[in-house]
Amino acid sequence: MVIPLINQYKNQLLEAQTHYSEPMFYNKNGEKLNPRGLHKIFKESLVRAGLPSHRFSLHHLRHTFATLLLQENKDKVDLRTLQELLGHESLATTSMYTHIDFEQKKKAINSFLVKK
Repeated sequence: MVIPLINQYKNQLLEAQTHYSEPMFYNKNGEKLNPRGLHKIFKESLVRAGLPSHRFSLHHLRHTFATLLLQENKDKVDLRTLQELLGHESLATTSMYTHIDFEQKKKAINSFLVKK
């Protein structure tokens, strides 16, 4: 869903703009997209989608991304990779995303009880 859109966007960039040291996203003036501009785009997108913009934030999006990435890819994504993706300096900050869901706790308890 999102990957084709990002690839389409990337294909319309100038070659110099695709260098790893260059920003990934630009504003309508061709300048580096800043946090304020990203916030505005995010809020406008929520309104267009019919969602209440006051209920969601970029922080929610970031947290959801990290949580789902770990939940859906436990065997493929380690904590250090997530740390780098989120730009955290401390691994302790990233470790908050390793919370164990109820079903995992239940399985762990049941596996202990079955052995006795």
